[in-house]
Amino acid sequence: AQGGIRDVEYLIDIFGLGLNYIKKSDSEINIGATTILSDLKSSLSKTKGLEAIIDAINGIEIPQVLNQATVGGAICSGVPFYDLPVALLALNAKVKVASSVGERVLPLNEFFVYYFVTALAQDEIVTEVTLPLSSNSGSAFKKIGRSSVDFSVVNAAASVKLEDNEIADIRVAIGGVASTPMLAKDVEEALRGKIVSMETITKAVEALRQIEPTPTLFASSNYKKKVLPIIVRDVIVS
Repeated sequence: AQGGIRDVEYLIDIFGLGLNYIKKSDSEINIGATTILSDLKSSLSKTKGLEAIIDAINGIEIPQVLNQATVGGAICSGVPFYDLPVALLALNAKVKVASSVGERVLPLNEFFVYYFVTALAQDEIVTEVTLPLSSNSGSAFKKIGRSSVDFSVVNAAASVKLEDNEIADIRVAIGGVASTPMLAKDVEEALRGKIVSMETITKAVEALRQIEPTPTLFASSNYKKKVLPIIVRDVIVS
C-alpha cells in the first residue's frame, strides 16, 4: 500500500471463501475472518461480556472502515495501536489459521510477534476468531487519541468476571506501548481474587508505571507512562 509493502506481485481476494459469518453457542462465538466490523457490531451489540468489542468499533467513525475492514485484517495487520486487537486480546480470543496441509489454533497473545509481524507462516491465512462466553463477565475498551477518529496513542481493554463482588478472573490488554498489543499480567495478578474496590484497583494499576512505553510521533514515552494507569483503571471500573 503506497510503497509500504515491497515485493508484492499479487493481491488475492478471499471474500469468496465463505469466511463472513458469526456463529453463537452457549459457550463461545465463532467469527469468520472476513466478517466486516459493521456486521460484527450489529451482531454482538447485546452479547453480555463482549462490550469491549462494541466500545472499540464505536470509536471508528469512518464509514469506509466500518464497512470494509474485517476482523481478520485488523489482527493480521500486526499494528500495535489498533483498537480491535486489544479488545480481542482482553477477551481471550483464539485464532484459527489454515494452510494447504491443515489447521492450527493459536491464543491471540501468541499470534502477535513484532511490528507488522505475526505468527502466520507464508502459506497460512486466518480463517476464524473464537471468543469464550461467560454470563457473569463484563468488559470495556477505551483509548486516548489526538481526536475521536484518530488512531490510538494508548488504548486498553479489560474483561472482568465477578463472583460475589470478588474478581474471580480478569484479563487486561494494552496497546500503543510496545511492538505488539500485550497483557498487563502484573495488574491481573494483583486483582485476581480480590474484593472489588476503587482503592484496590488504583493500587494495582500502579504496576504499569514500571513499563517504558515506546514513544511515537504524537506522544512521548513519559506521557504514555502517565496516562496508561489511568486508562487501565477506567476500563476495569467500567
